[in-house]
Amino acid sequence: MNHIRYQRTYLIVLATVTSIIILLVISLFQIHWTNTFVIDQATSRIRQHINLVWQILDDHRSQAAMIAGFLAESRELEQVSRDDPEAARQILERYQTRWSLDLVDVLEVSGTEVKGLTRAGESLARRFYTQGLEEPVSGYAGIPAGVIASEGGFFEKCCQVSGKIVDGIFIVGARPLQSSRGGPARIVLVLERLNNATDLVEAIQASLFKDTFYKGRPVGTFTIFAGPLRVSTSVLLDDGSRAVGTPVSAVVEDQVLKKGIAWTGRAKVLDSWYLSRYEPIRDPSGAIIGMLYVGELEQIYLDQKYESLLISTGAVLMVLVLAFLIATYIVRQTARLDLEKKKVRFDFIRVLGHELKAPLNAVEGYLDLMVSPTVGELPAEYREMVENSLVRLEYMRKLVSDLLDLTRIESGQKQRQLQQLDIGAVARESIDMLMPAASQRQIDIRLLTPEPVTMVADRTEIAMICNNLVSNAVKYNRDKGQIDVMVQRSDRTVTISVTDSGIGMSAEEVTRLFGEFVRIKNERTRGIHGTGLGLSIVKKIAALYRGEARVESEPNVGSTFTVILRE
Repeated sequence: MNHIRYQRTYLIVLATVTSIIILLVISLFQIHWTNTFVIDQATSRIRQHINLVWQILDDHRSQAAMIAGFLAESRELEQVSRDDPEAARQILERYQTRWSLDLVDVLEVSGTEVKGLTRAGESLARRFYTQGLEEPVSGYAGIPAGVIASEGGFFEKCCQVSGKIVDGIFIVGARPLQSSRGGPARIVLVLERLNNATDLVEAIQASLFKDTFYKGRPVGTFTIFAGPLRVSTSVLLDDGSRAVGTPVSAVVEDQVLKKGIAWTGRAKVLDSWYLSRYEPIRDPSGAIIGMLYVGELEQIYLDQKYESLLISTGAVLMVLVLAFLIATYIVRQTARLDLEKKKVRFDFIRVLGHELKAPLNAVEGYLDLMVSPTVGELPAEYREMVENSLVRLEYMRKLVSDLLDLTRIESGQKQRQLQQLDIGAVARESIDMLMPAASQRQIDIRLLTPEPVTMVADRTEIAMICNNLVSNAVKYNRDKGQIDVMVQRSDRTVTISVTDSGIGMSAEEVTRLFGEFVRIKNERTRGIHGTGLGLSIVKKIAALYRGEARVESEPNVGSTFTVILRE
């Protein structure tokens, strides 16, 4: 009866889950539709926005490259000399002011030796030019905070956040200087900063979002990162200052800065969620030095999605009610049919077993008589045939018995007598019963139970488990083999394990092992008789205790069968 109740509970849960799945399918379809036409469109628009940002920055990069090329052709820069740094600085600052740049420097490069008027310029030249100056360079460059600090002046001021100097990120253009004077190779280097680039950020913000708001929050935000820190951003703090110096999340840092993979998803910016896109900024050598970020306020699209979902809620609830009614009907019919099927199967096998008992006993009696001394000595070949027939009769008797046990368990016809039981003692009884068969093949069986292990259980059921496991361990073991039977308790769980040193099984054979009428057939099992029902019975009994049966095996090494029982 407990088994039937368990099955009914299972079917009711299955029906409920089916109803929920129907609801989820409809809801997910609606959400998918909404995402397709709302969220996905927003995500696509964010990608378009960040592509526009790259175009704007690339215009600045192209401008830096063009200015570097123009200055490289300038006759005046040929006169810049390290011997008169003040005069050289005046010339370079004049060009710097004319083109609204943050640095113009002329550097002399000899192998890895670099000399310039600024440490920032020397640092970049060492990074991009190690041997030779044939190729121009343009792109984005990072300058470490230590170099910024040693440069001082304007660089230190523009790369300072809350009194702390951070890494600088710049647009760079560099071009070999055309010189007719000989001497060390020279390059012209121009830089435009991206740290605290307020004018650039505001121009990009206006191009992307027109400075519009939704429920008091900006529709979109834009940020430039140097490493994981915001160094230029349109995000404002409560006091109206820009949120420079705040870090990106660890997830984004790992994917974008460390792995170089663009990241798209929900990101919390201060106290609001934005649909966001982060992409790495790389210098001309390919190293990742920062990130670009563009985000649109998620609440806009959530509101649209919720409105769409609200419209479909009524229809979804109606479908749920209908699905539940259908599922309830199916559960009742399935339970009734399943119970009838199991009862018919049990009655059939019970009658079959009863009807077979008499002829089996009669045949067995005649065969026993034939091999008894009272009828005289049979020829050896006849005696062998009679003995084989007796073995087959015993197999048939065991098959009927196993079928009756299996159907009793399945149909709930088995009367269970639960009591406080010493599981180790039951295992010992099974070992004692099978010891004669094991001794004939010199197989040693050990019971490894450190102390009495008790639980509330049915003695017959536990005996079936132990008998089947130990019997299999004997049948499929090698001569002079070893069998270890272990019974253990852990909290409210009792584990019975039987380990043998037998023929073992392959992984494919293990997957089929607990099915009904399954016997592993190969060269090693030829001549070993069995019904193929023992392990199926073990598994079904374990299920009565909310447990499980499993096996670990290796060919030619042995197997370990484990049954877990829960109180």
